[in-house]
Amino acid sequence: MNDHTLRLLEFDHVRRQLADLCHYSGGIELARTLQPGRRLASIQAQLDLTCEAYAFLAEQPAPPFGGVTDVAELLSRATRRSLLLGAELRDIRILLDRTAALQKVFGSQAEEYPGLAALAAHLQPCPRLGAAIAEAVDEQGSIQSGASPLLSSLRNRIRIAQGRLSRTLEGVASNTRLAPYLQDAIVTQRQGRYVVPVKAEYRGKVRGIVHDQSASGATVFVEPFQVVEQNNELRVLLAEEEAEIRRILTVLTTQVADAAADIGHNNGVLAELDFTLAKGRHAWDLECTAPELLASPEFTVPYAAGVGNEGQGAPPLGHPGTCIWLRKARHPLLSRDEAVPLDFELGPETTPAGHRPAHVVVITGPNTGGKTVALKTVGLLQLMAQAGLMIPAGSGSRLTVLQSVWADIGDEQSIEQNLSTFSSHLTNIVGILEAAAPDSLVILDEIGAGTDPEEGSALALALLDHLRHRSVTTLASTHFSEIKLYAHNTRGVSNAAMEFDVESLRPTYRLTMGLPGKSNALTIARRLGLDQDVVAKAEGHVQADAASANSMLEDIRRARQQAVESRAEAARERDLAELARKELMLRLSSVEEDRQAVLAETKAEMEGLLAETRREMSRLRRTARNQMRPDGLGKRTGSRATPASETEKDLAALAAKVPAAAPVGMRSTPLRVPGQIAVGDTVWVGRLQTTAKVTALLPDGKRAEVHAGGMRFKAKLPELELRSRAQEEEPTPATVMTTTRTAVRDVATELDIRGARVEAGVETVNQYLHDAWECQLPWVRVIHGKGTGQLRSAIRDLMRRHPHVAGIRSGETGEGGEGVTVATIGKD
Repeated sequence: MNDHTLRLLEFDHVRRQLADLCHYSGGIELARTLQPGRRLASIQAQLDLTCEAYAFLAEQPAPPFGGVTDVAELLSRATRRSLLLGAELRDIRILLDRTAALQKVFGSQAEEYPGLAALAAHLQPCPRLGAAIAEAVDEQGSIQSGASPLLSSLRNRIRIAQGRLSRTLEGVASNTRLAPYLQDAIVTQRQGRYVVPVKAEYRGKVRGIVHDQSASGATVFVEPFQVVEQNNELRVLLAEEEAEIRRILTVLTTQVADAAADIGHNNGVLAELDFTLAKGRHAWDLECTAPELLASPEFTVPYAAGVGNEGQGAPPLGHPGTCIWLRKARHPLLSRDEAVPLDFELGPETTPAGHRPAHVVVITGPNTGGKTVALKTVGLLQLMAQAGLMIPAGSGSRLTVLQSVWADIGDEQSIEQNLSTFSSHLTNIVGILEAAAPDSLVILDEIGAGTDPEEGSALALALLDHLRHRSVTTLASTHFSEIKLYAHNTRGVSNAAMEFDVESLRPTYRLTMGLPGKSNALTIARRLGLDQDVVAKAEGHVQADAASANSMLEDIRRARQQAVESRAEAARERDLAELARKELMLRLSSVEEDRQAVLAETKAEMEGLLAETRREMSRLRRTARNQMRPDGLGKRTGSRATPASETEKDLAALAAKVPAAAPVGMRSTPLRVPGQIAVGDTVWVGRLQTTAKVTALLPDGKRAEVHAGGMRFKAKLPELELRSRAQEEEPTPATVMTTTRTAVRDVATELDIRGARVEAGVETVNQYLHDAWECQLPWVRVIHGKGTGQLRSAIRDLMRRHPHVAGIRSGETGEGGEGVTVATIGKD
């Protein structure tokens, strides 16, 4: 990314925005020197940190950075044993205090903000050094009396000496005999000595040593002989105080030098923390989102600059793999009220809006219609994303990490180099062609302009076709009709139009992908009232080929617009049908809940009846035994009792009341088995409403890996119920009454695969989508987390290719954002 391109795309303005949001000089320096990256892993790590800062600032105010200054120069002096002054030591103490505070703030929230906590964990607060400086130096940078016992003693003696000296001089000043000779009856200091002001003409009347005189010469400052010894004593004490202060500063400077490595490291970490939080504030200010970053395609055949045909170094024609999908993108330097959001689609696959694959996009439209702003928006957001920044665009934006971005924008006329606008542009383009590769983005504004239109159009066509053959991702703007036709008829090239309202004669600044734009010069002239004969003659001068091309493009535009409207209408109808389907599913869910409640109530009633019947049967058996009690001679005695036959009849009648089988729609399932879960056990997964086999216990002791219905996933142990041991035969289960579906087993609408490896996660989600389709679920949510983004990208790529998935989207704010993907299950 050369500085010329960064300047043309206004990346330096974004740097200034970030610098203004930093509180610390180190953070400001990082903002001013920010560069877009080229490695996906490092860019994703920086973007994840920015997202954490964004989330952190949403929950609480910015952490304390106030008063922190860059102490790199102070550390350098300390290591050279150059004495640090009190104010400089105070600055180091403030940095150490902020270091401890930040480490505490982020360390206490490591689970919510792991990246920021990991960064803060590298801080070294140096508590002993901070305490030593705080004990010796106050907030103003002065050395405190408590810094050492000797210093405290010296300052007490100095106060006593100053008091004694002042009283002596006050006696001199108030002496009525000397009063006529004094300018004022006060005591002051000159050259560190206490003196009295004497009128110059009476200098000899007050015996003592003259130390100074006033600017006018009317006053001399005299140290009376009677206080000379007291002044000398005070000077000695002050010299001893200064020596003790220097000793204290030397000790503290040595301690700073010993800790210089840790403090210097803190300096860098604080700078990075400050800059990261500034990126989060920047995202809040511009209402940004995090784009999905994709790896740059890898080409096995080395690319040789200048080669223009396939098979000799370039990747397959028209299929470079670069993807730039922006949703509701805004230029970060325009206010939200002024900027018109644009949707931009470029990539090797058919876009979500149905436009054909393309890696060269030609934007056309009227002057001042927003073509240049559109080009700069796409280029600048690409640079911002690769610098680890969130971008002012809607969720669902996707960007491939590129190795270089090149731009030729604006009037590059150079008087010093004697270059015209056209020559300057061409010189720049020559350099771009030498450096551009399939993993580059080239932005060309008004390509071929500034010279004869016929030759300029031919040159523009040749340049675009050259870049197309080299599979270089290219964005260009133009007015030439020939290029519009070329874009329409050429594989890998697509039109885009900046719209213009011919009624109001104002551009709308809306970008429409797939359609060519119109310059509207003659239409505008007619609407502005130019004589109709003049307009008619102008139309007659338009070449037949150009007129035919414009007419054909207008027909294409109308047909395309009708197709877009039809597609939008179909989408609306599909959305209505989907809403109706969801409503029906909700109603069915409500019916199922009611059915479950009825079955549960029935079950409770039957269990109660069963218990009551068993109690009655037990009572009747006791009664029968009492009636058959024998006497001592072996004959039955006592009053006549109920015959045994009648008792047997009562027992038979009660037994008939005991249910012989469970009601229809019920089945027997094993009861929960007590004990610890082990590998090989069969468990019940509540959130999926299915049984599973335990394949592994994870090292953290809190989760297990289970296998169910072709899915292998991780689950927390509290979510699992043990149903049978691995070594046990399938027992005859105790019966409890539960409901079950007989046609298709139940599948939950949510699957959590956080922590899974990419391959295992893809296999699990693939089977899960198939099961969801079999169960006729309308949609499912897959929780994959944010992390490095590799698992998320793999899952989304699988969903886009899956035959049972009709569409996908990122989770909304309340659903988990980019850590969740929602898939709509197709009917076929």
